[in-house]
Amino acid sequence: MMLTSSPPDKQVLGAAGLAMFVAAANLRPAIAAVSPLVDRIRADLDLTATGVALLTTVPTLAMGLCAPLAAVAGRRLGLHRGVLLGLVVIAVATAARLAGGSTWLQLSCAAVVGAGIAIAQTLLPAVVKSRFADQAGLATGIYTAGLGAGGAVAAGVSAPLAGFLGSWPGALASWSVLALAGAMAWAASRRSLALDRVAAPRGHSPRGCPGVAGWPGG
Repeated sequence: MMLTSSPPDKQVLGAAGLAMFVAAANLRPAIAAVSPLVDRIRADLDLTATGVALLTTVPTLAMGLCAPLAAVAGRRLGLHRGVLLGLVVIAVATAARLAGGSTWLQLSCAAVVGAGIAIAQTLLPAVVKSRFADQAGLATGIYTAGLGAGGAVAAGVSAPLAGFLGSWPGALASWSVLALAGAMAWAASRRSLALDRVAAPRGHSPRGCPGVAGWPGG
């Protein structure tokens, strides 16, 4: 069911747009942070080339396999709580990487991160369609900018952060702080987003808004 209320004022719309940006910014760091640290991870875990490849491919595979769960989460929880669930899953799985020194632990965390990304990433375009129907181009730009910014910052900061902390697991897990902040910002935006009466998506993203297959840089 589409919202039919009058256009929101600029302050409310700005708060909703900020929540969208912060949520989207959390869809890249948990994956983008791995590549700059791959040499340290390979050395510490004694990984083969296949093991190294799995660290980056497992979350992508999980995103594709778990994307249908987003529709289930959206129908049962609603768009707002569905996206919140995805962000919380990302935060918890990213934090669990701090435990570090097991290949299976890192791969398991990567898979769960991919599942969380799949849920949030599939539902966010539906938020654009439902909440920003009259500003779809602007909202899609905000969403895409969040994706790009989150990935770029994680790729650029993770290696120096690992050096500062003296720990690559600590550097990977540090992105859970961003995910937690994103979840808190999303939870606080419930009123401005006004999604409680919006129906869940049925598997299609609005034109121009990247989904799993069209993820920038994916």
